[in-house]
Amino acid sequence: MEKEYIELCAKNDCTGCFACENACHKSAIVRVKNIEGFQYPEIQHDLCVSCHACQRVCPVLNPIEKFQKGKVYAAWNKNSEVRSKSSSGGMFSVFAEAILDEGGVVVGARMFEDGYVKHIAITDRSQLDKLRGSKYVQSIITHDIYSLIKEYLSKGQKVLFTGTPCQVAAMTKTFKRYADLLYTIDLVCHGVPSPEFFASFYHKLKKQIPNLVSYQFRDYKNWLVCTNVNVNVNVNGSIYNLYLYGEPTFYQDAFLKGYLHRENCYHCQYASIARVSDITLADFWGIGKNETIDEDYRGGCSMVSLNSDKGQELMKSIVGKIYYELRDIQETIDGGNEQLVKPSVRPAERDTFYQDAQTMSYKKLIKKYHLKLRCDMSFRQRVKSKLKRLLKLDKLRCVEIIKK
Repeated sequence: MEKEYIELCAKNDCTGCFACENACHKSAIVRVKNIEGFQYPEIQHDLCVSCHACQRVCPVLNPIEKFQKGKVYAAWNKNSEVRSKSSSGGMFSVFAEAILDEGGVVVGARMFEDGYVKHIAITDRSQLDKLRGSKYVQSIITHDIYSLIKEYLSKGQKVLFTGTPCQVAAMTKTFKRYADLLYTIDLVCHGVPSPEFFASFYHKLKKQIPNLVSYQFRDYKNWLVCTNVNVNVNVNGSIYNLYLYGEPTFYQDAFLKGYLHRENCYHCQYASIARVSDITLADFWGIGKNETIDEDYRGGCSMVSLNSDKGQELMKSIVGKIYYELRDIQETIDGGNEQLVKPSVRPAERDTFYQDAQTMSYKKLIKKYHLKLRCDMSFRQRVKSKLKRLLKLDKLRCVEIIKK
């Protein structure tokens, strides 16, 4: 009898969730990186037994049912300290705390010292800092994380998974038998850049900045500005936050222009008002433009869409810890969250950007693709100047460099 050859979803549609790898009990699916640094599943046909488990769990080949238009709120965490450490309103933290306080587990994206972002599981509030903040790069979900989530769910523990909509869809398909215990939060996603490209960028940045501790994709002191990029540095045992200037800020503009996204992002099936998660979170871009808001939102405001009964249940458990106000979803769509109705546009430059990045210096890449930089002084001059000031001035007198 001739062997049946199983096919996975088309490469341009693959989100890199690796639910297929997790479903394969013969370890016949391996991860292969393309030239851009994105991971894709590949079947080793000599090990495959044609059971079709990989196809059944694939959210591309077998899409999950979406929740239709949910209730949308402008909201933020009343804990000002947590809010100041968050990209917008600190709502992820308060949802996560509710699950953790019940003895549950929270799974989310963490950036590691090598520049890679990976999903991890936490069981205690003290670990929440690892998961806070935006990461404009694709998070890697390992087979071990799938196994760990299954272990917790099988013990009857609640698990809150947060990630991009395609990652949430993978979890929902994989753990559908534990639907009552699995809570999901997805993000309004513009697209995910290559893990390898960012890790390489971060590695070069560490060579330029003495004592670099971590990288922040957003300026937490001003959530309304998404173009500021910060790093944390260790100076004489104290951690300071520095704005980046010059060449290293090109990454943010390349991301915002859509040059870095995975191919499937440009025709994303999840870029719609109908959502796959219990709760959807985003920055509430456009807040106050169409309609006034009663409270001061400038400290950070999240868009919260309650899509399911579980989402509403989780919201009810935290209402005493947040400010929230019902809003029209069109307000945030008009304000900049266009991925609630359509995917990011694929620029023509996407055809060559990653190829050029293999051979060009950042300076040439910036010039060819007209990338905007936050600067008027060279990056090296800025860093050198800031570090000198840190070493000489009283810490309380520093304006642009603030101790965390």
